[in-house]
Amino acid sequence: MPNAVYSLLLVVFLVIVAAVLKTDLLGYVATVGIIFAVMVVLHHYLALQMIGYAVQTANPYLRYFFFRSAVTVGGAAPLLLLAVAWLVRERFKPWLFYATAAAVAYSGLWTGYDEFARLAPYYPRLSLVTLFGSADLFAVVGAVVPIALSRAAQGPSQAACHPARAARRLGAPWRKRLVSDRTGPAPIR
Repeated sequence: MPNAVYSLLLVVFLVIVAAVLKTDLLGYVATVGIIFAVMVVLHHYLALQMIGYAVQTANPYLRYFFFRSAVTVGGAAPLLLLAVAWLVRERFKPWLFYATAAAVAYSGLWTGYDEFARLAPYYPRLSLVTLFGSADLFAVVGAVVPIALSRAAQGPSQAACHPARAARRLGAPWRKRLVSDRTGPAPIR
């Protein structure tokens, strides 16, 4: 919980500094800070909510599933931010959508690091293969899904799709000699 409190205090401080200095740059920093603070709150409290569901459940199998899936829900909870940003992406500036995608990817990295920190003390005694086998699969899903979905939401890279489109977009005069839009080799003129 202290991470969420410090993030919110940092956002309040940045908003006050932006108001005093009357600059637009700190407004961008404050907006990104708010996005990351909301991500921390979602990451923390939705995992606690799943633990609360597990405590209230009478079925032992469902209780086990809820306890185990709390880390997955905590890691994937910031996907709510990405869903909202995806729905209103035409109204957002692109940097705001990419900042939201970065916050979601950071949530996945945070979950992955927590799993790594849990297994790291055992590495000198046990082999790496044994540690990979004892990794919590719920934590792995909670780490991989946010990273993969945030990357998928950003869309394919234009340069990687097709070299002719990338050269056309860059306006390269040597495009015809380098890559042809037709199926065969380009004639050199």
